[in-house]
Amino acid sequence: MKNRTLVCILCLLSFTAESESSKEVYSFVIDENQERFYTLLDTYRCPKCQSSNLSGSNAPIAKDLKREIHRLIEEGKTDEQIEAFLRSRYGDFILYKPALRKNTLILWLGPFILLSLIVFLVVSWNMSSKRKSKDLEAEQIVKVIERTRLKKLFEED
Repeated sequence: MKNRTLVCILCLLSFTAESESSKEVYSFVIDENQERFYTLLDTYRCPKCQSSNLSGSNAPIAKDLKREIHRLIEEGKTDEQIEAFLRSRYGDFILYKPALRKNTLILWLGPFILLSLIVFLVVSWNMSSKRKSKDLEAEQIVKVIERTRLKKLFEED
């Protein structure tokens, strides 16, 4: 019984040791570059995961991009040069906040256009329902007037 427990504990420890060793460590000559590196990883989206940034993704392409960004920082590239490189390779999708250009105009204006359309439809529906209720009231008033006229005509006969 003790042997089985010991074997189980050793297996669990080997799994945790394996998962800890699979984390990649990036070292930099300049300490500021390490901060910059992790800031850039938080800035860019993983092309495979779509909703996760590079620092939160373990996808193979994210690991490649991490190595690539590390290499570019070590080469002395600026953040703008790194962004230009990634955009040329993966398009605006890699950015969480794409630049305002012709091809991204719908991303920036689409929500406002959609909201304006919804407000317009709600207002027009509200106005038409009020108009219908006023028309019904007017129709009922006309019917009452016609009934009173008919009553008067019958009473005169």
